[in-house]
Amino acid sequence: MFNAFTHRYSLSKTLRFELKPVGHTQAFLDNAKVFVKDKIVQQNYELIKPFFDELHRIFVKESLENVTLDRLHEYYVEFEKIKKAAARQSNKKDAPLAKEEEKLRKNIVGQCAAMGDKWGERYESQGIKIGKKGIQILFGQEVLSILASVFPRENYTFADVVHSTIGKDYDGNPVNVFRWFIDQGFTTYLSRLHPSRENFYSAEAKDTAIANRIINENLARFADNIWQYEQKKEEYQKLNLTDEQKDIFKIDFYNNCLLQNGIDAYNEIIGGSDQKKGGIRGLNQQINEYNQQHHTKIRQFKKLYKQILSPKEKRIMNDIEKPEDVFLALRIFIELNTAKIAEARSVLSILIKHAEDEDFLAGIHIKGTAINTLSGKFFSSWETLKGSLMEGKGEKAKLPDFIALNEIRTVLLHVTHAASDVFKPEHAKFFSDNHWKTFLAIFMSEFESSALAYDAAKEKAMHLMISHDCYIHNDEQNTLIKSVCDRALDVFSMMRYFALEKGKSRLVKITHREEEFYEPFENYYYGDESEFSAQIIRMYDNFRNFVTKKPYSQEKWKLNFEKSNLLKGWGETADDKKAQYGAYILRKESKYFLAVSEYDKFLSDIAFPSIKSVDEGVGCYYKLEYKQLNWGKNIAGGRVYPSFTRLKLGKELNYQDHKKMVSEKEHAQFLLELIEEKYLSKYPILSSLLEKKYTSPRELQLAFEKLEIGGMEWLPIKKAWIEGQICKKGKREYKLFLFEIRNKDSGIKVEGRKNLHTIYWNTLFSAQNQSQKVVDLGANAEIFFRPQSLKIEEENRNFSRKIVKNKRYTQDKIFLHCPILLNANAEGDKKIELRLNTEITNLKHAPYIIGIDRGEKHLAYYSVLDSEGKIVETGSFNEINGVDYHKKLLEKTSERNEARKDWKNIATIKELKHGYVSLLVRKICDLMLKYQAVVVLENLNSGFKRGRSALDFPVYQKLELALAKKLNFLVRKDAKIGEIGHPLLALQLTPPVQNFQDIEGRTQIGALLYTTAAYTSTTCPRCGWRKNYYISYKNIEQAKKDFAEICISFDQGVFRFAYRSESSIKKTAKINAVSRDWQLYSNVPRYKSQKINGPWEVIRYESMTEEFKKLFLEHGIDITRPNITDQLTAENLSSDFWKNLVTLWNLLCQIRNTKEREDVIHCPACYFNSNNTQDILPLFADNYRESAIFNGDANGAYNIARKGSIMINRIKLHDYTSKKYPDLLITQEDWDSFLSEK
Repeated sequence: MFNAFTHRYSLSKTLRFELKPVGHTQAFLDNAKVFVKDKIVQQNYELIKPFFDELHRIFVKESLENVTLDRLHEYYVEFEKIKKAAARQSNKKDAPLAKEEEKLRKNIVGQCAAMGDKWGERYESQGIKIGKKGIQILFGQEVLSILASVFPRENYTFADVVHSTIGKDYDGNPVNVFRWFIDQGFTTYLSRLHPSRENFYSAEAKDTAIANRIINENLARFADNIWQYEQKKEEYQKLNLTDEQKDIFKIDFYNNCLLQNGIDAYNEIIGGSDQKKGGIRGLNQQINEYNQQHHTKIRQFKKLYKQILSPKEKRIMNDIEKPEDVFLALRIFIELNTAKIAEARSVLSILIKHAEDEDFLAGIHIKGTAINTLSGKFFSSWETLKGSLMEGKGEKAKLPDFIALNEIRTVLLHVTHAASDVFKPEHAKFFSDNHWKTFLAIFMSEFESSALAYDAAKEKAMHLMISHDCYIHNDEQNTLIKSVCDRALDVFSMMRYFALEKGKSRLVKITHREEEFYEPFENYYYGDESEFSAQIIRMYDNFRNFVTKKPYSQEKWKLNFEKSNLLKGWGETADDKKAQYGAYILRKESKYFLAVSEYDKFLSDIAFPSIKSVDEGVGCYYKLEYKQLNWGKNIAGGRVYPSFTRLKLGKELNYQDHKKMVSEKEHAQFLLELIEEKYLSKYPILSSLLEKKYTSPRELQLAFEKLEIGGMEWLPIKKAWIEGQICKKGKREYKLFLFEIRNKDSGIKVEGRKNLHTIYWNTLFSAQNQSQKVVDLGANAEIFFRPQSLKIEEENRNFSRKIVKNKRYTQDKIFLHCPILLNANAEGDKKIELRLNTEITNLKHAPYIIGIDRGEKHLAYYSVLDSEGKIVETGSFNEINGVDYHKKLLEKTSERNEARKDWKNIATIKELKHGYVSLLVRKICDLMLKYQAVVVLENLNSGFKRGRSALDFPVYQKLELALAKKLNFLVRKDAKIGEIGHPLLALQLTPPVQNFQDIEGRTQIGALLYTTAAYTSTTCPRCGWRKNYYISYKNIEQAKKDFAEICISFDQGVFRFAYRSESSIKKTAKINAVSRDWQLYSNVPRYKSQKINGPWEVIRYESMTEEFKKLFLEHGIDITRPNITDQLTAENLSSDFWKNLVTLWNLLCQIRNTKEREDVIHCPACYFNSNNTQDILPLFADNYRESAIFNGDANGAYNIARKGSIMINRIKLHDYTSKKYPDLLITQEDWDSFLSEK
C-alpha cells in the first residue's frame, strides 16, 4: 500500500556536522584571529538590531502621519448591521464587514508602499544606490546605508535605553557599525532579521501585521465604543461630557488613532491619567463615580491596544547573569507581584459584587481551555461542567474559545444532583443547594489559598535575603525562590482564565464585554508601565533558567572568514565565474573535507594552471564541481543574456516582439535553439531537452525545472596543493583552511548504525543520486564556533577508560550547518490523504490498523488488527531498546513532591519523557512498515482523556507532532539502495507538517487517523457493553425514578439488572447511545478504592452478589420475588439505603478494575474476563494466540483500532467524485452502532 508514496514532494533539511581542523589549519585560525574577528561581527550585529526596529518605527510613523482613511463610514455601516443583528440574536454573516476590513488594511499597506517610494527618492538624492521599491526598500542591501543616514550620531535612546552606533573593527578600534558592515561587504548580513519584520506590512489579518492591529483590532474597539455611546447617549449625556470627549465618538476621529501618540491620547480620554502629575479625569472614572452615586449601571468604554512596534516599556527586571543579580531580581519580583495580587483581589471583588447579575455576567468570559482545568480541580467528574455546556449541541461541536460566566451560571443552576455528587469532597464546606454559589465560593477559596501561600513564601524569601548577603546556589535557597515564583504564578494562572486572548492574539470580536470588570482587569493583566502578563512569565523563566543553568555554555557565533558571501552557494555561479563563495567540498577516499580559502579562486586554473590535467592517483583529493542550472526559468522567459537573444533575433526585432509574432510552438523551438547554441557544450545534461518537441514555452520551462538540480562531478586535485594549504599569487601567499567533516558516528562502518545526517550526506554524493537527482545540495550553509566553557573533569566510574564529564564542552568546537533538498525531483504532490484513500479504496481487503492508547498501567500500549479485525500483535511501549522507561519515570515521579521543590528534577523528568517520545516514534514507524498499516491515535481536540498516564497532554502532543513530522520523510537506516525506506526511496506518509497547528482539529493526516478515546478502555471487547446508564444520588425521589428504569431480579444465586440503554438519552443526555436491551449480572469481582484509617487502600470484592444481597436483606427486601424493583419503589427506604445502592450500581458498572500490577476487564453483561485465556483467544488471529495477553490498556488500544476500522470503512465507501474527503468523525452513536452490529 505504501510503495506509491515516494517522491511526493520536496522538503528542506539542515545537516549538522563537526569540522575538525586539519594540518596547519588550527595555527592559521589562531594567527588570523578568525574566532575573535567573527565575535566582533556578531557583537556589531547585536548593536544594529535595535536601530533596525527603530528604523521601522520611523518608517511607519512617516507612512501614517496625517493619513485619512477612506471608507471608515462604509465600515461603520457594516459594523452597525452586525451589532444590530447580534442584538436581535440574528445569524447575520459578517462577510461584508470582512470585505471592508480588507479594503482598509490594503489602504494602510498602500500608504506604507507609497512612503517606501518617497524614501527611495529621498535617499537616492543622498547618493545611496536604491535597488528596491516600495516597502521592500527596508529589506534590500541599501538598508544599511539608510540606517547610516538616519542615525548619524553615536548614541540614541529608545524606551529609556541608550543604544550606541559605535562598534569595533577587527583591530578593536571604534567604528560606525553601519559603515563598517558596508565596508566589509556584509550588506546582506541583516537578512535574518527580515522575515518577521516583513509580516509587519502584510495586508492579511495576521496578528503581527500593523494593518491588522489598526483595522481588525483597534478600529473594532473604537467602533464598538461609538455603538455603545449611540445606544445610551441620553445616559452618557448626564455626565456633562466636554466637546473633546464627544468628538471621540465620531468615526472620522479614528484617523487620529493610527499611531501610538494618538492611541495614547484616546486612551487618556477614556481612562484618564495621574491627576497628581497634571493628568486628566477619564470618562470611565466619571462613569464609575456616577454609577456609585446614582446606583446605575452605565457601561464603561474600551481602550485601544498599543500599536505594533510602539516602543517597549523599560524592562522591570534585567536578565539574571550572575549570583549577585538574584536577590535584586527577587525583590523586584516580590514587589511587583504583591501589588498585582492586591489588584487581582480588587478585580475579583467586582465579579463577586455582581455574581447574580445575569447581564453583567454575560459580559465576563473565561477561556474554553480553562473548563478542563476547573473541572479537574472543582468537580467530581471533569465531564460535569463541559457535558452540561455542550448538551444539545451535537458531538461534532467543540467548546468555544470563550464562554460567558452567565452561561456557566445557567447550566450549574440546572444541574439537579446534590453538591456532594457534583463537586469534589474536599470542597464540602462550600456546598449549598445553589451550585453557582458553590462554584464561586470554591474559586475564591482557591484564589485566596494561592494568595496566602504566596504571602507565606514571600515572608520566608524576605527573611532569606535579610539573613544572607548574596545568593548561594544550594537546595534551600533554590527551593525558597521556586516557591515564591510558583505561588505567584498560581495566582496569575487563575486570573489568566479571564483574558480575552487566543495564543498571542487579543480577541476583540466578543459580542459583549463588561468594561466595569475588564478595564481594571486589563490594567492588572497588561498594565500601564509594562505588560504584566508577559513580564511574569519572563521573570519566572529568568529565575528558573539561572537556577537550572548548566555548568557549560552553548553560546556560539557564526564564522565568516572576512567573506560576506561565504557559503552562499557552491562551485560555479550563475555569472560563469569560478567559485566565488570562498569554500570547497573535497573528498579523499571515504573522508570529506571543507576547504575555506582566503583567495576565492584557490583551486582554479588561475591559481594552478595545470589543474585540469591532474591524473587520479592514490592519496589524491577530489574537488566537488557543482553546476547548478538555477537560471532555467529566466531562459524560458527570455530574461537572461538579452545580448545573445538580440544577436540571434537581429537588431531590428526584440525578444518580446518575436514572442508576439510567432506561435507558442515556434517560440518554444527558438528557445531550444538558444539552449543548444549557448549552453549545451557546457551542460551536457541539457541534451535531454532536445530529444522532445514542445508545444509551448511553458511546457519547455516545466521540463527545464526538472533539470534544475545541481550536476556534480569530482575533479582530481594534487595532494600537495591541498595539504600545502598555501597558494602564491604575486607577492602574497593565500591560506587554505582545511577541515575534516565529521559526525559522532565517524568511523562506524555498519551502515544501519550511522546517524541519519551521515546517511543523507553519503546519499547526496552517491553515484545513484547523481543519476536520479533525488537529494540536492542547498545554498546558504553556515559555519559556527562554540568556545570551550568547561575544564576537564573525570567521572569516577568503573570503566577501563577514563570518562570525561560533558566532554564536548571541554573543547573548542566548529560546526557546519549545511542545507539539502530532499526529493528534489518530486512531483509536488502534497495531497497525501487523497492518494492514500484511493489506495485504501482499491485494496481488496481493509489495511492493517495500529491502535495506540495512552495507558494507565503502561506509558503507551498498541494493538495491530488485520483486515478481519483480529489482533496480530499487541504489547506495551514501556520498554524500548532494553530500557524500562516506565520504571524510570515511576522512580522519578515517586519523588514528585520533592521534585516540585526542585526545578532541576522537574527538568530531568521532562527530558526523560521527551527522550522517550523520540524512541517511541521510531517504534511506531517500524510497526507501520512491518504491517503496511495506518495508525489511529487519540484526538487531542475532542476532550483529552484524563487519567493517570505518565504521557500527559504536552508530551502526548509532542508525540503526535513528532510522528507526523517523521512520516514526512520516513527513512530506514538499514535500507539498501533500491529498497523502500532508503533516502532515495523515502516514504512520505503525511503531508508537510511544521507545527501542531498543521494537525490540530484534523481527523486524518496522511496515514495517521485521529479519533476520540472516550470509553475505549472500558468497553467490553466481546459484547460491546460499557457503562451507559449513569445514576448519582441527589435525593430519595430521584433515586426511585432512576432505578424504576431497571428491572432487578434474583435467580440461581445471581442478581440480574435489565434495562434499555436509550433511557440514558432521556435522563442525562450525556451518552448518545443507540437503543439496546442489556442485562447485567452481579457475580463479578470488583476493586474499590477507599480510605481506611487515613491512607487510600484498594478493597477487593470477590462477587458483587454478596454486597447486593447484604444491602437488600438488611433493609427487609424480599429477593425471592420476581421483580425486586417494585419493592424498592414501593417501600419507604432510607436515604442511606439509596446512597449505598447507587454506590453498588456504579461499582457493578466498573468494567475495568485495577490494583497495583493487576489490570482486568471483567464484563457484567457477558462475563468476559481478560485474565481468562479462553475469553481472549477469539480476539486474536490464529498465528498469535500462543502468546496472547490482554488487559485494560490493551483493551483501550484494541478499541481505538476498531474505531479506526470504522474510519477505514468510510474511506472505502466514500464517493470521491462528489467530495474529496470523507467525514471521519466517529461519534458515540457511531461507535455504539458499530458495537451493536458486531
